[in-house]
Amino acid sequence: TIYIYPLKDYRSEEGVHVSRLSKEFYVILDTIRRSRYYTADPEEACLLVPSIDTLNQQTFSTKHVSKVLGSLKHWNNGENHLIFNMLPGSAPNYNTVVDLNTGKAIIAGAGFDTWSFRYGFDISMPLYSPLAASIDNRQHDQKNFLIISSQLNIPHDYLAQLQNIASSSNDLLLLDKCKTEDGTVHHLKRCEYTTGRIFNYPDVLKEGMFCVVVRSKRLIQAVLMDAIASQCIPVIIADSVVMPFSSHIDWQRIALFVPENNIKNLVKIVHSVSSERRGELYWQLRWVYEKYFESIEKITLTALEILNEKVFPLAGRTYEDWNMPVHLYGPTNPLFLPVTASKAKI
Repeated sequence: TIYIYPLKDYRSEEGVHVSRLSKEFYVILDTIRRSRYYTADPEEACLLVPSIDTLNQQTFSTKHVSKVLGSLKHWNNGENHLIFNMLPGSAPNYNTVVDLNTGKAIIAGAGFDTWSFRYGFDISMPLYSPLAASIDNRQHDQKNFLIISSQLNIPHDYLAQLQNIASSSNDLLLLDKCKTEDGTVHHLKRCEYTTGRIFNYPDVLKEGMFCVVVRSKRLIQAVLMDAIASQCIPVIIADSVVMPFSSHIDWQRIALFVPENNIKNLVKIVHSVSSERRGELYWQLRWVYEKYFESIEKITLTALEILNEKVFPLAGRTYEDWNMPVHLYGPTNPLFLPVTASKAKI
């Protein structure tokens, strides 16, 4: 069971708002309240959720929020508390975990790397993209491009390699921000690197079979959710990233992974994927997005179910339940179902 602290307008000694409630965080709290895990009694709760918005580190003072957390009635150095975060770190370092004094609290966060993620304890979340929610994926667009790279913040070294590929191969559509006279960036437009041709974003992603997602200042990128929503198979180029819900979701079923030092062979690697394998990735991707990532509500409920399975592993769903939809793979033979929860859930 989960308890939510009452909403309160926390202010600093100077009278400044410590953190403002975002629409996304409100939906998270509301989803918890309407779920079967919610309790209004903190004494019977297994987990407690602070009502202060910590989703985006850029929007609050880490010093003041840490102070507020420490003042909570049941805080006890964060024990049995759950903190949500999707944009950790700040310039210039962009740490992969939110820079708060969270103590023993569980972090449900996006952008973990293998060093900062506490396996079996924290929850690796997706970075929610409002654009992804606006994508109409009911229509199956023609896949006109083998590979699309639409990300705007790709590190220079990696971008140079992609530019070399795009200059010598028609298999990669490399998109960048469009140049304007006043220097402004239109986030819903992309221009082709070689020709300057203009495309609408994120609509163009639906025309790609594979979409490149590269590590940048932050490990996880919103373009990942945009690509998945567009049914464009992600090509992940981020060696140390912990993928969203990776304790339960098998990303090998929905994405390709290319080592950062092997970008030069991107096209060769993609061409090695058979047509049958591409079809499997495509249909699995659609199912996973609709079941786990389609909305803030589904993301939150997935996180809660994973937490519940950590507490009650024997009651957890099997690997097949999490990753193998019946309409794609057929019913699983009960003779081969595990008697206990899989290792990933313990």
